Amino acid sequence: NINLKIKKGDKIALMGPSGSGKTTLLNILMGFIDDISGKILVNEKNLKTNLTFWHGKIAYVPQKIFMLQKDIYTNISLKNKVSDKEKKDIDDMLNSFNLKTELMADYGLRKSDEGGKGFSGGQLQRLAIARSLYRKREFLILDETLNALDMENSIKIINDLKKKKDLTVLLISHNDRIASQMNRIIKIKDCKLNES
Repeated sequence: NINLKIKKGDKIALMGPSGSGKTTLLNILMGFIDDISGKILVNEKNLKTNLTFWHGKIAYVPQKIFMLQKDIYTNISLKNKVSDKEKKDIDDMLNSFNLKTELMADYGLRKSDEGGKGFSGGQLQRLAIARSLYRKREFLILDETLNALDMENSIKIINDLKKKKDLTVLLISHNDRIASQMNRIIKIKDCKLNES
């Protein structure tokens, strides 16, 4: 029995112990679970009748990241042909995430092995966030997506996300210091939400 209002541009940390319902809440917000009482409204419209629109607005970045056996530009854009302008945009994003230098090989950005083998967990997480931002989604859901990053890189990414005033971010985290960087902290416990 919860009420939650998320405004455009909110940067929210969702915290709670394992099994408290964080993932269930995410699945409800994404429209994957609709067997509920009550309503979920997006811009005053019922989510159930507006799913296609909603799925075009959100990006979900899970803990386990998939990578194609392709170069970084293809992995971020998810396009076979990437223009020079798009490559420059991706380069700028990689630089802002401290990734460009890390991923440079002898002949440019190195390719991914199948499943992302050869990349660290932190590199994969930053690539997945870059992919979501490249696709210009307006609601970003990060499911423990910063847990493989050091604190300095985590805070840098959060600060970059906070600069995007129209971007709404919902971050699941167990780390108090990371959560404290967000504008709102919502804790879930015993099927109740408490904002701090």
